Amino acid sequence: MGYEKMVVIFIDIVGSRDITGFEKKYAIHRLFHSSVRESQERQASDSHSYVAYDRKLFSFSDCAYITYFHKPGLPAEKRSDEQLLHVALFNTSILALRLARHGYRVRGGVTLDDAFVDSDGCFGPAINEAYRLESKDANYPRILLSEEAGKLQHDFETRNQSEESVALMNKLVRDWTPRIVNQDDEDKRFYLNIFYMLEMERTLSYDGDEFTLEDVRDVLMEKIQDERIQHQNDKRKTEQIEWFASYLSRAKCSLRTGQYSYSTTL
Repeated sequence: MGYEKMVVIFIDIVGSRDITGFEKKYAIHRLFHSSVRESQERQASDSHSYVAYDRKLFSFSDCAYITYFHKPGLPAEKRSDEQLLHVALFNTSILALRLARHGYRVRGGVTLDDAFVDSDGCFGPAINEAYRLESKDANYPRILLSEEAGKLQHDFETRNQSEESVALMNKLVRDWTPRIVNQDDEDKRFYLNIFYMLEMERTLSYDGDEFTLEDVRDVLMEKIQDERIQHQNDKRKTEQIEWFASYLSRAKCSLRTGQYSYSTTL
């Protein structure tokens, strides 16, 4: 028994503390926790029994810790920090996208470090660092990666997208190639691209809810417009709102005109 290197993600729904009405708070509670529960149920299903990793989620109020680690007894040659991180980021992008579909943004931290997890909870350096990234460094509605995790994922994607077959396919059907991790132009920090799936595909179906990037954009922009008025005299909140508005405005589907792709998440 002891620490194990794993991916730890801490996420928090932005602005939920400013909502005091019971109905709205309860709606957020149900949406967030149902998303977490559905993710956990998929992990436990027979259809996911082949995967090399385990995942545990611990949620409270409007926050959650999500941990990804290799299955006990998995041979060393089958363990890959790169693959583990990639899976964790992809799954988290879907969770954040589903929340965005309902007008909610998240802030968070992602790290790859030592932690201990059992059925009762989790603790360790990675747990502390993920929380610190969210609470101290993220600044904007974004899920910020630690320096190690960000570089690992960036290099992993760069290498994969450079493979001849992948590069050729992308060149044939896409105007550009999305990344699951973006790098901020100003502070150069890596953050999770929550719109990744809808930049890769035109349509996403999640548990019977079919939607496009424009559907998500419309919902978020309506909320952003309200917040611009509500917080017009608060410089810090205005900066946070405008950062996300700029990020949202740049999101677009990468498929060329006439190309159509459809993704379903079971």
